[in-house]
Amino acid sequence: MNVFVVAKHKIYSLLSGPQLNRYLQGTTTRKLHLGCGKNLLQGWLNTDLKYRKNRISFLDASKTFPFQNETIDFIFCEHLIEHLSFVQAKNLLGECRRILKANGTIRISMPSIYFLFDLLKNGTHPLNIEYTRWAAQRFLTKAGMGYDEDQAAVYVISNFFRDFGHKVIHSFESIQSLLLKAGFREIEQAKIGVSKTPELCMLEQHGHVIPDEFNRLETLVVEARK
Repeated sequence: MNVFVVAKHKIYSLLSGPQLNRYLQGTTTRKLHLGCGKNLLQGWLNTDLKYRKNRISFLDASKTFPFQNETIDFIFCEHLIEHLSFVQAKNLLGECRRILKANGTIRISMPSIYFLFDLLKNGTHPLNIEYTRWAAQRFLTKAGMGYDEDQAAVYVISNFFRDFGHKVIHSFESIQSLLLKAGFREIEQAKIGVSKTPELCMLEQHGHVIPDEFNRLETLVVEARK
């Protein structure tokens, strides 16, 4: 049965869409990229809320996925799960496990709550000072929000939790718990761009959106296997 999505007053059939069909029928190793934004990965099915003809398939990561059970080999998402509520994230991971093949792998890249704690706890560290100054100028001053310069880290941290559409900033333990409850195993942390699995190497691109050294400071990467 086809699944239809209404977007910008047009109806797109996810299961009969040409680019989706071409990908599923013409690819032996199927790789699903959730919430791709502008990071279009070669050889992956790039999906997002913003449909772009012949480039991005529409998929709402908070809803039921339009794939049959055990049809995907790899799943990747970067800076997506922090935009989902607890219930939505739980649904996403359950759907990911459902559509992954046996031994399939998911890779999740997201901001880490640890780095926010460290901004406050180790506020005199040179990189934390540099990050706080940069974030305050970019996200507070430019938005006309104002802040106490002597306590800039507090305002940067507060803004990080509530801005950008963020709903939950995770720790490794919180993501691990959700993955375990969804039925995943072999849950491990990884470094940006690095994986034991060749297909999952060099995927992250958020370091091109913000300074790379700040992206490395912010980011938590987790992999898990079905």
